[in-house]
Amino acid sequence: MTKPERRLPTRRDAVANRERLLVGAEDYFAELGIDAPLHGLADRVGVGIGTVYRNFPSHPDLVRALYDRIVERFDVVAEECAQQSSGWDAIETLIRRSVQLLVAQPATASIMRRQHHNDPEYQPGRKWSEPIVEYVQRAKDEGRLRGDVTATDIATIPFTMSSIQTLPMGEESSVPHRLITLMLDGLRAHPHEATPIDEDPLSRRDHYSLVHGARN
Repeated sequence: MTKPERRLPTRRDAVANRERLLVGAEDYFAELGIDAPLHGLADRVGVGIGTVYRNFPSHPDLVRALYDRIVERFDVVAEECAQQSSGWDAIETLIRRSVQLLVAQPATASIMRRQHHNDPEYQPGRKWSEPIVEYVQRAKDEGRLRGDVTATDIATIPFTMSSIQTLPMGEESSVPHRLITLMLDGLRAHPHEATPIDEDPLSRRDHYSLVHGARN
């Protein structure tokens, strides 16, 4: 009886394996930390360790690839900001969408820090600096942003709020939206009317469960 011919891996297979590794690595590092061993990633994704090293010869190579994916996501946010009709709307879009990305991908901050440690000179995010400066000035000229707010304040805010990602809640939670709305009101030029918040505040019980990782 003739044995069935073994199918050789194709370029499409290689691309699919690389994508599976990158997607799996984000969840893997979010769960176990950025220094988790690569053989564990191979087991998690369901490929051989050789496949991991063919795609990413070293841990820094994998971190760089993950970092570049993060940059691509923030490039999309930058495009959305550029399409806004006012400086304030661009700032609000930047903050809301950035926090959304950080909540959805909890390993983002650790990947960014490790990439900087591995290669401090690699800074593709510099291209976002000038647009943020422009949005801040426009929002001030519009009379909608406090005069003492800087571009670095705006760029830093999403990461100061990134601890939201450590809380045991689903992406559908109203907590990030509520906190962002409160924070944005603190940035507005005064006097202004407080922005209505549709989401209910947490109860004491819910707050305790949230910060302690307890499930109701």
